[in-house]
Amino acid sequence: FLGDYAFTVCKNDDTLAVFNISAHGNPVPIGTYNDSECDYSLDVVYAVFVPGDYAYTAFNGAVFDDADTIAVWNISAHGNPVPVGTYTASSGDYSLDGTQSVFVSGDYAYTVSYADDTLAVWNISAHGNPVPIGTYNDSEGDYSLDGATDVFVLGDYAYTVSQHDDTLAVF
Repeated sequence: FLGDYAFTVCKNDDTLAVFNISAHGNPVPIGTYNDSECDYSLDVVYAVFVPGDYAYTAFNGAVFDDADTIAVWNISAHGNPVPVGTYTASSGDYSLDGTQSVFVSGDYAYTVSYADDTLAVWNISAHGNPVPIGTYNDSEGDYSLDGATDVFVLGDYAYTVSQHDDTLAVF
């Protein structure tokens, strides 16, 4: 949500949608972006986070194995989301394979990889160019990210939830 606007994603329709919600109880669709095959694919998109004039989406590219991506959208013209940047990685330290959650706090975005058990931190100060700056990977123990599905940041702490180990970890 951002003021009188709600932003949603649909993994089945590969869509980022914008609704005017100023008339409570009567959301009105005002814009969409739909793509399932290009650089800004929304194929199997799981999450959207909107902290201001930019929205951040995370999708895990189940159909296109190389489409595990965090994408940045300029949403200053609320009814017209415009893609401005991406980072794609299906393996390695900053894997987005199976990413189901993105959270933004200040100049940083945080993602968790369900498939690769990874918490990654991204510098997003240059909105069109997410840059990976830190990572944590673990599938066992007290700070397990085995099957991580969600990340939430409050102050100096990141909270993650691991589905396979029933773990809430604080970093």
